Amino acid sequence: MNWNFGSPGSVRARYHHLDHESFSYIITTVNNSNELKLGTVRLFLAPKYDELGNIIPLDEQKKLYIEMDKFGVELRPGKNTVVRSSTDSSVTISSTYTFKEFLHGEDLQEDRSEFCSCLNTCSCPKGMTKACSSISLLCRKGLFCFLFALLAKQFYQQVAAARNCNDALSYCDVMDEKYPDKRAMGYPLDRTIVAQNHAEFLTPNMLVSNITIRFQD
Repeated sequence: MNWNFGSPGSVRARYHHLDHESFSYIITTVNNSNELKLGTVRLFLAPKYDELGNIIPLDEQKKLYIEMDKFGVELRPGKNTVVRSSTDSSVTISSTYTFKEFLHGEDLQEDRSEFCSCLNTCSCPKGMTKACSSISLLCRKGLFCFLFALLAKQFYQQVAAARNCNDALSYCDVMDEKYPDKRAMGYPLDRTIVAQNHAEFLTPNMLVSNITIRFQD
């Protein structure tokens, strides 16, 4: 069978894809003890309102929370400021090969698990524009979200940077190793929540911030 697709030369195509500026999480916390403490920061994102503009009940909203990052921290006695770049997220990968590089066999020596998950340029939802189709007027100002942060004991085992693969550990695990987190995926939002809102649910090691995501074409 002979397939003829026309010109034998290369074909160039241009396509559009979502992207966003890199950003950083800045978390301020206080270690009231007199010794160094090890902890784990867990970050989640969820929409604040439903399609009618009503605030989503927490027990329903927990199903919409997506994990944005998970990482270990060292906390000195006293006040600590933790800064985490979105490019270091444990749920995305930092780079991948182009089709041209694949054609030249540049992936043959690589561990295929290295490319699990999506690029960190796709870690945020698209957001909203003024041309929003929702009946709610809230969408005209952007996509309103809750950013939920938890700082707890260290149950998350950091993977040495010297390993061949240390991206997207939250969703993709580490080849030939135990899953680096002793807690269930989605913890602490993986259980029934009787609280009606965040104010009733939060403990001193938790924080919720309001953020707005806007899309620019």
